Amino acid sequence: MMLFGGLVAQSVEQCPFKALVQGSSPCQPTIPPVTWFMGRTYLYECSKCGYRARVSGGADRGRHVAVQTISCADCRELYDAVIGFRPSLGRDNNPKTAPKFTILLSRLPPRNALRWVKLKLACPVSPRHRFRLWKQPDKCPKCGAFLDPGGMPFRLWD
Repeated sequence: MMLFGGLVAQSVEQCPFKALVQGSSPCQPTIPPVTWFMGRTYLYECSKCGYRARVSGGADRGRHVAVQTISCADCRELYDAVIGFRPSLGRDNNPKTAPKFTILLSRLPPRNALRWVKLKLACPVSPRHRFRLWKQPDKCPKCGAFLDPGGMPFRLWD
């Protein structure tokens, strides 16, 4: 038997089927889903003012980037602020300001990056802006009505 992601599976070639062994049933996959290490971005929409935001809706983490959704009082916008990332070798080791989330998503995955660079939570437009943590369900930064989340993730990211 082998242990993979918390699921136990039998080696089919060697042993007969045993219904009591978790993961040996054909109806339960032994391979974790692709989204296991993926962060998710959802589309939130305000039914009162029409404001739309593409954010995670709270704290979320992929294999190389960690974010926290914030509501900036000065911008009156929702943002996924980067709170940590795995740096590429020889680069990004001590950034003075947090890189933008879209820049980290568009770069190549870091090779052999084992450590995380942790960052202070701040508005991505200006570190001097006032903000608060935003977690679904929460209010629209423009009008104060509750935002409606989309059912399916808008984007899966690493």
